Amino acid sequence: MALAVLECVLGLTGAVAGAVFAGGALERGAPPALALLAPGLRERAGGLQQGLEAAARAAWQTGAPVWELPATGDERAAGVATWTAIPLRAAAAVLGAFTVAFGPGRTAAPEQRESLLLAAEACAGALPRAFAYQRACEERDAAVRAAEAQERALAMVGHDLRTPLSAVVIAAGLLERLGPVSPGQARAAARIEASARKMNGLIRDLLDFSRIRGTGGMTVYPEPVRLDVLCTRAAAELRQAVPGSELRLDLEPVEGRWDPLRLEQVVSNLASNALQHGLAGAPVSIRLRRDGAQALLEVHNRGEPVPASLLPVLFEPFRKGPHRRRTSFGLGLFIVREIARAHGGEVAVASDAERGTTFRVRLPGARPAVG
Repeated sequence: MALAVLECVLGLTGAVAGAVFAGGALERGAPPALALLAPGLRERAGGLQQGLEAAARAAWQTGAPVWELPATGDERAAGVATWTAIPLRAAAAVLGAFTVAFGPGRTAAPEQRESLLLAAEACAGALPRAFAYQRACEERDAAVRAAEAQERALAMVGHDLRTPLSAVVIAAGLLERLGPVSPGQARAAARIEASARKMNGLIRDLLDFSRIRGTGGMTVYPEPVRLDVLCTRAAAELRQAVPGSELRLDLEPVEGRWDPLRLEQVVSNLASNALQHGLAGAPVSIRLRRDGAQALLEVHNRGEPVPASLLPVLFEPFRKGPHRRRTSFGLGLFIVREIARAHGGEVAVASDAERGTTFRVRLPGARPAVG
């Protein structure tokens, strides 16, 4: 808007240069927010900056128009004879100034001064919107830079921690197998191994989050998969990791082309979430069936329902349930959603006090398993 007004003023008045200065720029001695120069003056723009600014500052400081400010010797040599500057007002505030330059033998005629005042009024109306847009852009850019730095830091920390944690898992497993060990030593080794595996899972989630943010989505590597066999394997590993957990399986033989490692992560994340947030001691059900050409995986738990206010954002990163037991970063459900989407599928949740909570994952390309 302000640029269009400036172009119009130069065309109507015969001015050879013009600029719009914000008050903050005048305080700092910064360049104008907008500037236009006639073709013959562009190569001498640097020499005109001081005159543009001096006229604008005079109008900004006094709050009154400066109609004819004589140019200096160098400015006259550059093709400018006089400067005209008008303050930009919004209510009682002076936001900046509007400056134009006239060549030899020209000045703002009385009938043109009214046009210049109207042009300054139009610029003043556009300036707050321009400032707001500029601030929004700066805040957005700062937020993007901060997020990128955070993601790089997460990836670095995850990579650095993964190797020593893998060594802890291996060492704990060896302690149990080297024997003979007392029951207390065996329990301690099992706790070390379980804790290290849990930390490895947290690191995996952080690395996945960093990759998703960096690439715009989850990368999957499909291959033939028996989804019912995969669910059985994931449940067995979870029973070992969470002693005393009860997982009930109702699995129809289903196969398709999916990424087995990622789908095992889906089953593990959903079942772990159900064990963590479900009713203590109550079983968690994992059900698999074919619904037309889709595989439908359901994980159900009884217990306190998910609050209605949390349902719309439950699959966003770093979201956690209302329960006090918080042993994750709140990335598990986000990663489940991204894995489902990467396969062309989807995930949804239904939760109420009477029926409990059920997560449903739909995956395309399902067919009955043979053999």
